[in-house]
Amino acid sequence: MTRPHPVAAAIVVGLCRVVDLGQDDVIRLPARVFLPIEVAGVRDGEPARCSWQLRSASEVPGVHEWRMVYDLDDLDGEHASMLTLLPSCFRPLRVAADEIDQGGEFGSVVLALHEFDLVEIQLRLDRDSR
Repeated sequence: MTRPHPVAAAIVVGLCRVVDLGQDDVIRLPARVFLPIEVAGVRDGEPARCSWQLRSASEVPGVHEWRMVYDLDDLDGEHASMLTLLPSCFRPLRVAADEIDQGGEFGSVVLALHEFDLVEIQLRLDRDSR
């Protein structure tokens, strides 16, 4: 008896506006991204604040340029205060980091992209859907 061959899938790359990204999409980071940079409190005892700065994507932790999108728009915890400082035309994203954190799980990185910028996105096509 012969076993059927597993159905292969093809990965193609397309363009998508940042505003149209969905959970679990895999995107190629553009050359420049906005990263939250912690700024120390002005006075002793004040909590640290954050500002968003345009940086090269090479400054994002990890080694791969392709990242899976985990959370969109609604960041929680320590990152919630960052959203108040982000201009409304930018979309916050939490993307996978390739480095394993101390708990043995893969970490994540928060960054922001302009809502109407185009990013490359991986689209998975099953053979049966062609």
